[in-house]
Amino acid sequence: SDLSFRMATALFGSAGIEWNLAAAGEEDLAAIADWIAAYRRLRPLLHGSVSGGSRVVRGDAADPAQRVHGVVADDRSRAVFSVAMLGAAQAALPPPVRLPGLDPAAVYRVEPLFLGGRPRVVQDAPPPWFAHGSGELPGAVLGELGLPMPLLSPQQALLLELTAL
Repeated sequence: SDLSFRMATALFGSAGIEWNLAAAGEEDLAAIADWIAAYRRLRPLLHGSVSGGSRVVRGDAADPAQRVHGVVADDRSRAVFSVAMLGAAQAALPPPVRLPGLDPAAVYRVEPLFLGGRPRVVQDAPPPWFAHGSGELPGAVLGELGLPMPLLSPQQALLLELTAL
């Protein structure tokens, strides 16, 4: 699996590194340093130690090869989600991904979090928010209608960081 997929998966766990880092190249070491910094920054959210705590959420995916899960702060001010494709997508145009647990009355900035590189996609043009590097949408839209997604290749994951404005 690509380094980015492994990092996206490990971010939600205990985040141990089982790798002989002495054998890693400079590019991989830089990616690991970025991943460690992101993990340290997100650790209070990921493991429920933000003020008030946080909770794990799972989304219903329209595609059986897709997995959507995340962690949302109990005050719903912040969240991080993973949208992963474990196999080939059933459709050439992926349906929007609904992100559960957000405050429907809040507006969120949605930003992709690239750890270990950008995920591989199979499409001519990404959704506008993704091409722009961020987007702002109400929690009601993200939770009920969903966020348009790039068509991820198999064994790829897109991390999303959300912040209430």
